[in-house]
Amino acid sequence: MIGGYAAQAGGDVTLIGRKTHVEAIRGRGLEIDGVRGRHVVRDVRAVVDPREAGSADLLILCVKSQDTPEALAALAHLWGRIGAAISVQNGGRKDEELAEAFGPEAVVGAMTLIGASMPRPGRVLHTGNGGTWIGELDGRPSARVEAIADLFRKAGLPVEVHSNIRSATWCKLNQMVPAAALSCVTRLSLHQIYLDRGLATLFVELSREVAQIAERMRIPLENFRGFAVKTVCSLPFEEAVESVMARGRAMLEQGVNSLVMEVSSHALALGRVDG
Repeated sequence: MIGGYAAQAGGDVTLIGRKTHVEAIRGRGLEIDGVRGRHVVRDVRAVVDPREAGSADLLILCVKSQDTPEALAALAHLWGRIGAAISVQNGGRKDEELAEAFGPEAVVGAMTLIGASMPRPGRVLHTGNGGTWIGELDGRPSARVEAIADLFRKAGLPVEVHSNIRSATWCKLNQMVPAAALSCVTRLSLHQIYLDRGLATLFVELSREVAQIAERMRIPLENFRGFAVKTVCSLPFEEAVESVMARGRAMLEQGVNSLVMEVSSHALALGRVDG
């Protein structure tokens, strides 16, 4: 989805993916449906073999965490040939893994709240137009960070440059731990978890456990657009639960339920939903 919108905005984009997706994109273009309507992006290069990408100003890692070692091993030839590497994955070690693959100087920190799935080869369902935050790991301003932010803006994707990107990463982790755990255990969508008082209570409890770890690591927690981490972890407990439930109501008002139903219908047809 990120690559498709960037290509649509005039960027020189190469997508590296599995054979079924690459063949579909080559055959009929990259289809993007969802919160921004329907788009078919044809002016984008798609390859299966990572070696066909010889260099890049920017590499964006978007694979599932369990696929990271294989993906980075296949890109080893890009050491010294990229201007910057960012990961929009969840997790606490993603920047370290990029540094091991391409060298610490190549890594720019990033965190995103963009929501998307791949219900079938060559088709992306854009479910959430949340923001993306980027920044140098040492907090300094840089031309390459501004260039990455400019690329996202041209692609119509909300983005902010942040001076403490580690805080942004840990704030997302603070929310992903309860969100992922409760979704897996209950098999419910996120807005359904928010709307259930018992699950919202568990959500707050788990968030505050992660906050204790961040505090010991001296990583400050903040409020970000879309998830008020500092508020959830500092409000009186019952007020925090109410704030989580309010998120669920807001998601319903934004029409998230219809998009979830569309994803689910494709999951039933295909047996799974690729991330």
